Amino acid sequence: MPDAWIRRRDVVIGGDYKKVVGCWPVKSVVYVGGDYAAEVTFKLDGSASVKEWGGEQINKQSPHQAHVYMARNIVAIEAVKKSGPVLFTSGYRPAERQLYPEGVPAEKQELFPDAMLKDCESVPVLAK
Repeated sequence: MPDAWIRRRDVVIGGDYKKVVGCWPVKSVVYVGGDYAAEVTFKLDGSASVKEWGGEQINKQSPHQAHVYMARNIVAIEAVKKSGPVLFTSGYRPAERQLYPEGVPAEKQELFPDAMLKDCESVPVLAK
């Protein structure tokens, strides 16, 4: 394989993520990856309730709480607890308000009605 390089600005590192604090447009999403699945129900502030099933690493206390973090157009859904895991990461297309876990559109996704986002200057709003 030939040598290659990548620009730092094209790489997302953990410290690049910022917490979503408002105007999160996705109301719910179902993520399926192998024998793991999660149904995530969001609030406008990026907080979420997660129900998980399947797989060996299931949180036995499902449903539990999570939150959305973003870096550019990459989304991480993280469990809310100390050392909580990243449940899954996803690409995000702002114009379509569509999540793309594993590079394909989410299996099932529902958006908040536009009327609920009418006061938003940007979608979503990230912590500073």
